[in-house]
Amino acid sequence: MQAVAAALADTIRKTGRLAPAARSRNWVTRQKTVRGRGDLAAMLRLDAELSRMTSEKVSVTEVLTTDHQAWEPETGAEVLLLGDSYTNIYSLSPMGWGRSAGLAEHLALGLGRPVDRLARNADGSFATRQQLSRDPGRLASTRVVVWQFAVRELSSGHWPLITLEPNRSQTGKSPEQKPVASFTVLARSDVPRPGSVPYRDAVLAIHARDEQGTEHVIYMMSMKDNRLTPVAELRPGDTLTVGLVPWTTVSKTHARLNRTELDDPNFRLVDLPTHWGELP
Repeated sequence: MQAVAAALADTIRKTGRLAPAARSRNWVTRQKTVRGRGDLAAMLRLDAELSRMTSEKVSVTEVLTTDHQAWEPETGAEVLLLGDSYTNIYSLSPMGWGRSAGLAEHLALGLGRPVDRLARNADGSFATRQQLSRDPGRLASTRVVVWQFAVRELSSGHWPLITLEPNRSQTGKSPEQKPVASFTVLARSDVPRPGSVPYRDAVLAIHARDEQGTEHVIYMMSMKDNRLTPVAELRPGDTLTVGLVPWTTVSKTHARLNRTELDDPNFRLVDLPTHWGELP
């Protein structure tokens, strides 16, 4: 992964598309050994003894700020990376293989400049394009887009046409939030069966109407540590009482988790107020 990131940085530099950096970014690196289990071992739900036998050891290189804080993507960077779990694997802590050592971090290190990142586990053929369609203004300063997805998507992925409307932006979408509000569920995205996917946590999307008749999209945890949450039992017509925060306030971490989306072939729902919900 680090070799690919270095080669990718070199290729981007050779395109000549990046403006001269106003200032180079200095990051420090730190070697760390992490232990975890591969996807197959995790999905087999092996007992404790076999789990220890199947654990693997990997040496990762964390990319940190000069005060040893984790690297963060920067909106407005000239390079935008769209990625899936291959981008997240050494970066998203819940995946169990460390943090701040993934593809985006090492691409930024190789370039010596900021990199923006939109990454989500699974569905690399459309998930990050769909995220970008919610906020295409994010491309305002972008000169290079890197799109990483698993090669299997070429044969089995879903490839809808997704239009980017330049005047659409997430800014100001979410109205003033209420600590707890009640909604009627109109639709709910699919929920993975525990153990059927290599991710222990999952997020679903809910299309709901509030008491004033306004429609919303609410993201919530549907699976935590391979156990379904009560939200996974919701059906159209059910009442949901939930505490809300703007989706933008949690998207840096929650948007990277495995997430199922609502069926929305005409992308009508992307303009609705979008939130993160927690059961009270």
